[in-house]
Amino acid sequence: LSTALSDWTSLGAKEYPSGLFSNCGGCWRSGKSCTLEGGKVETSRPLHSAFVDGNFKTPHLRAQCKKNDVTVDKRKPPNRSKFIANTDVMAFMEADQNQVPLDPSKTCSDFEADVELGRVSKVYDITGIMGLFCRHGYCGVALNMFTGERYAYALLMLFKICIEQHIVVLFLWYDINCRFKSRWPKWLRKLEDMKQHRIDPAVWDMKFPLPPFHKYAHSARCQQENSASKFEGVGRPPGEPPEQRWSHIGPQGYTTQYMTRPHREGRLERVMHSMEVKTNRTLPMQLVRMHARAREQKMATATAKDIVHIEIQGSDFSLEEVQRLATQADTPQSGDLEKPQLATYAVLRLRQGLRLGEEGLPGIAHLVLPKHGQRQLGLPGQNKVASELGRMERILFQGLCPEMGGEDFESALQVLAEFEVGRYTQELVLLVSRLGWLDILFNKVAERAKEVKNLNKVKARVLQDIKVIYGKVLSWVSSPTVQRLAAKLESCDAEPFSFRTSLSEVRNWSMEKDVFEGNFPWMRSARDANDDVQQSMKRKLAQRLRVVYSDYHRADEEEKLVDEEKQLTIQLYDAQLQAMEVAEARTIQELQEIEALVWNIGDLTRVSFSCFNADDVQSTGPDAASIERDSPSLPSCWTAATAAADGRREWAPETPPGSGQEAKAVWLQCLQKKHALRELVRKKRGLLSLFGKQHEQVKNMKAFANHIFGACGPEVGVKAVESICRGGMRRYFHMQEIEDEDDDDNELTSDVRADENNVHDHGENAPENDVEQ
Repeated sequence: LSTALSDWTSLGAKEYPSGLFSNCGGCWRSGKSCTLEGGKVETSRPLHSAFVDGNFKTPHLRAQCKKNDVTVDKRKPPNRSKFIANTDVMAFMEADQNQVPLDPSKTCSDFEADVELGRVSKVYDITGIMGLFCRHGYCGVALNMFTGERYAYALLMLFKICIEQHIVVLFLWYDINCRFKSRWPKWLRKLEDMKQHRIDPAVWDMKFPLPPFHKYAHSARCQQENSASKFEGVGRPPGEPPEQRWSHIGPQGYTTQYMTRPHREGRLERVMHSMEVKTNRTLPMQLVRMHARAREQKMATATAKDIVHIEIQGSDFSLEEVQRLATQADTPQSGDLEKPQLATYAVLRLRQGLRLGEEGLPGIAHLVLPKHGQRQLGLPGQNKVASELGRMERILFQGLCPEMGGEDFESALQVLAEFEVGRYTQELVLLVSRLGWLDILFNKVAERAKEVKNLNKVKARVLQDIKVIYGKVLSWVSSPTVQRLAAKLESCDAEPFSFRTSLSEVRNWSMEKDVFEGNFPWMRSARDANDDVQQSMKRKLAQRLRVVYSDYHRADEEEKLVDEEKQLTIQLYDAQLQAMEVAEARTIQELQEIEALVWNIGDLTRVSFSCFNADDVQSTGPDAASIERDSPSLPSCWTAATAAADGRREWAPETPPGSGQEAKAVWLQCLQKKHALRELVRKKRGLLSLFGKQHEQVKNMKAFANHIFGACGPEVGVKAVESICRGGMRRYFHMQEIEDEDDDDNELTSDVRADENNVHDHGENAPENDVEQ
């Protein structure tokens, strides 16, 4: 009854906002134009966010409807407005353009919400439901699922929203957006090739962020690529509305699985409607809470931004270069240092000497051996190496081949040692930085055992790589050749190596105490030779700056978005009030016309009664005196009475009846018409009372919304907002306190128990009029 009495358009308020999300103050303009004050017509607005999710807590037992196939909708539930017909769902699933091939590479994670060829249950003919919700928790469309969760179910709901209703969705939040986002343009291209539907160009620009509730079910790379903070205009995600609704709808599955399919759909529709009725009352409070949280987040990120700016000012970097680095890719890409020609020549010469078995090779020759598994050079390769050595000798040594112990070759060895130690130091910097990233990810996926196991494997590989490279650095620093060259440079007062070579210092170095902490003690100068460390510090600052900038912009976008939704909510109340006023005026006019018609039919009743013969008058009518007193001239009175009571001449003859029986038939029809019109008057007065109550309720809602919107200023925090909202509820709705979620749970639990007690009334043999009622 509550659902039926909320369909104001069907009850006569034709101007009342209707359609998808028509009760949501922030989303009611999606796909609809609106006439504002002053007669200005504003075009339709896009739907900011659409949340899609499935619920497998509300299945239906196959044994309850053995006679009818699941796709046959013989008896539809009353007031059906959200559920898509089962026949439409099955037809969409079987269409060729909606088929999705298997995804061979699921590199994101083991998240199995996208089982494309979902399983068919042997116990349940309906495995669950799927819904599409706005960011305030209002359901737009829903459907029954007959298999596991498949892409086609979400595509069908988007087809109803974007293609049929022409509503542009800016952001779609779905658990498997990392893979669904690639299906969406492919499916749109198939529809475009069919040339059967008009596709708005803005539909192609839909964004696919990951919902915060299921974000950590994805891999670290997927979170980084599809995080909501990367999308302009997304604001702050308001949790995940589908999960909030499923917590109330899910318990209904204990009883709805035993109902017939129409009763089940009707019950779920009524539960959704009941939740939306409660949300209508609390929507202004929800908006001011969202605004207060966004404002507090904005203030917190502004403080964090100032702290990062102070740290940058205290470092050797400028704010501009850190900001420039923050706008680049999220993860720094490591590139190899440019190898000097002298170092390249030394490597080729040492490898050639090892292959030919030359005598007098330095001790570091074994450090430049080819990588493990690299095949030995054949004759063409050897000739190519010899040719390259000859070319470099002509450039570097005027065409002469330096001896192994000569000064020129030892200069090349010095450059080679500088390059190798610097290259390995850079790799250690990146590996230590990656180790820090892994520690952050461990905190984010702490509840997912498989993801933690994978991260442990990655961390073990990183630690092994650090150990190997650190060993190579020590091998180069403590090699006899490098020690001899360092002593020679020191004796000649020449510029030493950029790294420390004292063996006494090497023994004090530690991988755990030094390298893991980002310290590289073999480097002589933090500024001259430790540029990689400085770059690592700059990247960390850029990363922090990027995070606080993103959070600040998202909070600022959310604050502006909620301000706009507040205005839209007031516009919705104005449109509802205007529709109620028009409906009340129309109903009053109709009442006046019906009452006048009743009066005219009363005149015709008296005239037709006067035409009875004497026997009929004595047996069924009043006395003769009343007839003579109330009956004027018969022909003229009959013409006027029939013209007023039955202008179309459908049931009353134009000329006076020729016999008493004909007059009696007209008199009986007059009595029936008067009875029907009086019943219609009673219904119209009932509607007028409903319109008045709704008008008063919307008026109070508008006053309440204006009160808390004005009272919750920029200086009011989240806790103060709660107090203001409670005071407004007591003032405008005469309530001592706001109903908590626990009260809603208790009410729904009592409904479940009532259904369990009366579940036998909803069997397969339920009477047809039960559904109609």
